[in-house]
Amino acid sequence: KALSKIPIKEYAVLLDSVTSEAYRPTLYDFLAFRFLDFLQNEIYELPIPEIPFDVNDERYWAEPQQFANIDIPATDELSFSYLTLYTLQELTLLHLNEPDSRALLDATLRRFEYLGTHSNLDNASDLQLAALTSMEKQYQGKEGYEMVAYAMGKFYQGRAKKYDKNAHPEYKNDYVTAVEWFNKTIAMAPKSIEAHNAKTTIDVIKSSEVKFSGNNIIPANQANLVTFDYKNCENLYFRIISCKEEEYELKRSTDNTKFYAWLIQQKKVYETKLNAPNEKDYRSVSGHFLLPSLDAGFYLLLASDAPFTNENHKGYSFYTLQVTNIDAQYRQNDKKLEFFVFDRTTGQPLKGAEVCISFYPNYNAKKPSKTTTINCDADGRCSCDIAENTYTFAAYTTWNQDKYQIIRRQYWGRYHDNPEVNIYEKAYTFNDRSIYRPGQTVYFKTILVETTSKGDAILQQKTDNGQKITVELYDANYQKVSEQQLTTNEYGSVSGKFVLPSQGLTGRFHFKIKKETKHL
Repeated sequence: KALSKIPIKEYAVLLDSVTSEAYRPTLYDFLAFRFLDFLQNEIYELPIPEIPFDVNDERYWAEPQQFANIDIPATDELSFSYLTLYTLQELTLLHLNEPDSRALLDATLRRFEYLGTHSNLDNASDLQLAALTSMEKQYQGKEGYEMVAYAMGKFYQGRAKKYDKNAHPEYKNDYVTAVEWFNKTIAMAPKSIEAHNAKTTIDVIKSSEVKFSGNNIIPANQANLVTFDYKNCENLYFRIISCKEEEYELKRSTDNTKFYAWLIQQKKVYETKLNAPNEKDYRSVSGHFLLPSLDAGFYLLLASDAPFTNENHKGYSFYTLQVTNIDAQYRQNDKKLEFFVFDRTTGQPLKGAEVCISFYPNYNAKKPSKTTTINCDADGRCSCDIAENTYTFAAYTTWNQDKYQIIRRQYWGRYHDNPEVNIYEKAYTFNDRSIYRPGQTVYFKTILVETTSKGDAILQQKTDNGQKITVELYDANYQKVSEQQLTTNEYGSVSGKFVLPSQGLTGRFHFKIKKETKHL
């Protein structure tokens, strides 16, 4: 109470450029909001007690007069959620009957924002919208309206990100609604911090962009499908340029303007323009187009919502493409590197393929301390010893004028020369197919292995009764569906089955393997 009697103007030096005395009229207000900021960092919170504090109470969404008189149960007085609501209630009581209601409004909007991000009530979104709508009606045409309008805009922006055409089709145009509220914020108080933030947010929502997705290693001499996402574009321009990868890596380290200038000067292999359907809802849309057949080599795929001119150095994106018919796998086996090189399209081993390995003494080394070149046998396999004092290594393979980068500066580390190596336990799980229908049975097998720098080995059973592990099945929402306790056999493996739920959420399910309290 003593702090609430001290005007903040006596400590005006504490206020930043965006916090006015109207919203922090006393020293108590200033310190209370600093405390609320601290409580947002939940990493500092104490362990959850037996009866944790629950924010899922519709009464906490009440208007200030009702909220001020609510008895907040102190089941855990050290809970950050309890302390947040308790502090906000104290601020509400302090400013409830003041003629200038901006400090009360600030505390109320902070409460709605907190509940919106922490409440797990099924109707939390509806409660937040109803509470903000009530505040908007009360403050329309009054000081502080810009704060309510901005809060409404942030609400719709946040809800827009949860749009699902099946679960929440009504969220589809929420970005449009958010922009409307942000514009109201700017119109009400053009020089306010809320107006400044609203302008910035509008720019983000309305910004145009094109992003590529999918595999950037594609087969040579055949057409390939490229997928992308775009937003707020009327037209899309694509260009493919050919360049040397080494030169690209060098130019990429320059500033964006110089890099773009270099890009549009490179040899143009292909260019096209596509019309982009735009529903004016500020949402990302997926698209694709067919790349022409390309020879083996390194390429850059450029995209923009405008033609590629010298002035368009900000509104573009690019994607690296390695076009090759080679694929390769490698493994570290003790102090050897083993390679398997094969045709990307047929899977056939590439006899005579050349593998070049470079060994580096430290991470920053520009030149390798040793380079070794080896050729694959009839099975597409080859191996070499790892050079002494190797810290990192890199490898690529060539075959019939084609080149494929296998490894880019992989860490090796001198600890591998230490005979006293760490031993790690891993679990590998295999199931009988990749796609299932609801209600079907998933058959699986899990193998436990010990991993060291010398490679993997089956984890031998350490007692006559084997080793006990728990296999857990999780759904697409990371919720546990079922679990089984199993015991490994003499080969370090277990087998089992799960019956998938016949109803509920579909999507990508996954396994978790636990041994005692450790995840493998």
